[in-house]
Amino acid sequence: MNSPISPKRVLFIQIKQAGDCLLSTPALRALKQTHPDCEVHYLINRKISGILRSNRNIDKLITIDAERYLSMVPFAFKLRKNNYDIVFDFLSNPTSSKLAYATGAKIRVGYNRRGRAWAYNRFPTEISPNDYSVKDKLSLLQAVGINSENLSLDFHVPDSNQDEAEKDIGERDDLLAVVPVSRREYKRWSLEYFAIVLDRAVERLNLEPLLLCGPNEIGYLRELASLMKSTALIREMESFQQFGAYLLQTRMFFGNDNGPKHIAVALGIPTLAIFGHQNPYNWTEPDNPKHTFVTEEFDCKLNCNPKKCVNIRCLEGIPPDRVYQKLKEQWLSW
Repeated sequence: MNSPISPKRVLFIQIKQAGDCLLSTPALRALKQTHPDCEVHYLINRKISGILRSNRNIDKLITIDAERYLSMVPFAFKLRKNNYDIVFDFLSNPTSSKLAYATGAKIRVGYNRRGRAWAYNRFPTEISPNDYSVKDKLSLLQAVGINSENLSLDFHVPDSNQDEAEKDIGERDDLLAVVPVSRREYKRWSLEYFAIVLDRAVERLNLEPLLLCGPNEIGYLRELASLMKSTALIREMESFQQFGAYLLQTRMFFGNDNGPKHIAVALGIPTLAIFGHQNPYNWTEPDNPKHTFVTEEFDCKLNCNPKKCVNIRCLEGIPPDRVYQKLKEQWLSW
């Protein structure tokens, strides 16, 4: 890696979505490898900041509360006092673009999107619509001469969390991690379909499902368990690190497109994810058979507005039979 710029302090912005923050970690690593003495700050929503806890490539984690999004002026002035040389805005939405501009950084890198391009003075090169999100984020660094082909994600699980999970679950090789949750309804496959697939997998593959969820989502898992004929372990996670520890006790991840899926990828655990309206190639590591997906193609996905969709055919149209076959292939491959 060669870069003509020698920044003393940089800011990365990815205010929301835990999975997106995890997918930005290869870019953080590439920056630090190129400029090891550079001080790296990262701006993130306080509620999801744990996803980057203990990341060795971040010198300072700056958190912001969602309720402060409409009152940004004092916060923007605080950022400006940090005298950033470069700002990389992975989000490039109306809020993040204003904050990037307010920093006063000499170099501001973001996406060339309508109504926001004014906030930046450097832009990434065009990438393929099917490129992995990690490559998309790394393209922002190319705008300052930093190149990397390393797509691996960085996520640390403390020994204390691993010891707790191992004590609770024990050493097993028959556990399937199942994470059927998502904060967005339009990303959640039918619980009835999950139950059909899991019952079949228990009967034919001799595995045991471990249903996992985040805080305040336990009711969703209990509903799934009530639909199943077979039994399953149920655990509610209190942190991303605890999620990682329990995932390490399993042989494979199965669920919706969500943050825990990307944690599993970071930990080298095989994954099978179900995708609705989103392009699965954007969220699946390429050329790695450990990670695969099931999706259904419809013409309406080209102009999809999932928040307004009243007939989520892209999810409802994915049959349990096809998902089970894919699950079986993945389970027997690793």
